[in-house]
Amino acid sequence: MKQSQIPPKRKRGAIGILAGTLLALLLSPLTWGTADEPAWVEHQGAGVKFQLPPAWMAQTEGPEGAMFGYGDPAGTGHSLLFSVALERDPGATLTLFRQQGLQVAEATPITLLGAAFQAWEINGLQGGNPLWVRQLVAPDAGADGRRLVVQYGVFGGDAAAAALVPFERILASLQALPPGNAPAAPSPQDGTATPAGQAAAAAPAAADSRQLAAALFAQILQKDDYDLAGIETLYRQVIEQCPATEQAEESYWRLSNMYLQAFEPPRKQDTIALLEQYRQRYPNSRMLDERFALFAEDFLPLVEHRLLQLYEEAEDWAKAEAIYATFLPDTSALTDPKLPFVLGRAKTLDKLGRPREAAEWYRLYVERSADPNDFLVGIAKAEMERLSAAAAATPAATTTTATASPAAQPAAGPPQDAAALLGQAKQAQAAGNYQEALEKYRASLALQPDPEVEKRIRKLEAYLSIVGGAAKGQ
Repeated sequence: MKQSQIPPKRKRGAIGILAGTLLALLLSPLTWGTADEPAWVEHQGAGVKFQLPPAWMAQTEGPEGAMFGYGDPAGTGHSLLFSVALERDPGATLTLFRQQGLQVAEATPITLLGAAFQAWEINGLQGGNPLWVRQLVAPDAGADGRRLVVQYGVFGGDAAAAALVPFERILASLQALPPGNAPAAPSPQDGTATPAGQAAAAAPAAADSRQLAAALFAQILQKDDYDLAGIETLYRQVIEQCPATEQAEESYWRLSNMYLQAFEPPRKQDTIALLEQYRQRYPNSRMLDERFALFAEDFLPLVEHRLLQLYEEAEDWAKAEAIYATFLPDTSALTDPKLPFVLGRAKTLDKLGRPREAAEWYRLYVERSADPNDFLVGIAKAEMERLSAAAAATPAATTTTATASPAAQPAAGPPQDAAALLGQAKQAQAAGNYQEALEKYRASLALQPDPEVEKRIRKLEAYLSIVGGAAKGQ
C-alpha cells in the first residue's frame, strides 16, 4: 500500500463538495442576465428542489443531496459552486475550514424556506487560490438528526466575484419537496433518467435501490481511509445490489481509482476486469464522462480511455486495437484532437504484425504534426522507414517478430521536449490520472514558460489539495 497516497480521514461537507464539483467544470461563457439566457433547469436533492442555469453540471444529484459546478476559465477564470446536503454535524465543516487557515465569519441569520437559517461566510486561500464560500444551515434537524445545509461560492474569486453570480436568484428558487417525492431514477442502459411514477418499473424497487445506494455511500464516507478492504466491499455492494443507480456507475470509477492509486503494486488486472464489466453493463452511458472528466474527449469515453492505457501496459494488443478502431478506424477519421493517439495506434498495429498499416499511421503523424519542435516526428519517421522497408521485403502476410519500435523503448530519461510533455499531461488528465498530469505539466513548464500551462497547474494543485489522496477512489 502506498501510505503516502492515503490521506488522514476526511470530514464530509464543504471541502468534499468543492472538490467534487471541481471535477465537472464547463468552459462556456457566462450568459445569465442577458437576452440570450436560456431557461433555467430544475433539480432536486436533500428534500428540496431548486433551479440553476443549464450550463451548470451535476457532480451528484439524489435523495442525499446535490452538488453542481460551473467554470468559466476562458472568461473570469472562476469556478462556481452550489450544493444542498443533509448533515449531522455541519459545524465539523467550519472547523475544517478554520484548520486550513480560512477565515470563518460569525454567523448571521437569513430567512430561507420560511425558516431562520444561520449563514457563515468563509474566505481565504485554498491551494494557493482565492476561495469564497457561504454555508447556510437549517435551524431544525429532521427525524434522523440531520439538517439541511446549503453551500455556494466561488473558487478562484472573492465576495466581489460572488456578487456577480445570481446566487440570490438560485436561493429564491429553493422549495421544499412534498413528503415521499423521489428524484428521477437513472436507467442502467443509457444513463438517462426516468421520472418517478412514469412507469411501473421505476416504482418501489427503484426507490428502494436508490435509498440503499445512498446509505452505502454514506457508510463509505464514514470509513477510515486506511480501511481499503471495507471500502472495496461497500463499493461492490453498490455495484451488485443497486445496478440501476448512478451511484453504481460512480462506484465502478471510484473503485478503479482506488485499485490503481491506493495499492502497491497497482491492481491493474482487477481494474481491467472491473471496467470491462462496466462496459457490458452500461454500454451507452456517458455519465462518468460528465461527472469525472475535467476535459473529456467526445470521441473516447473515460472508461475506454483507461482500458486502452491498461491494455497497452499489459501488451494486450488485440484489445487495444479494438478500442482504437472505434475512434480511428482508418486514416480518414483523423482529426486534430485525435493526433496524440496516432503513435499508439501505429505501435499497436506494428505489434499485431501489420507493418504496412502501421507505417501509414506513422506517415500520417509526420504529415499532420504542426509543431516544428516535436521530437516524436523524428521517431515516427524512423519507424515509418523501418516498417516500410520490412513490408517491401516481406510478403503481405508478415509475422509479429519485429523488434519493439523506438517509440516503445524506454527512454534514457524523461522526454526533453515541452510540447511532448504537455501532450502526455493532457492525456493523463483526460484519463483521470491527475497526479501524473500535474507532474508532466510541471516538467513541461520547466522547459518552456507557458501561461496556459501555469493555469492548468494551479487548478490541478488546488483540486488535489482539496481531494487529498486516493483512498475511496475520489
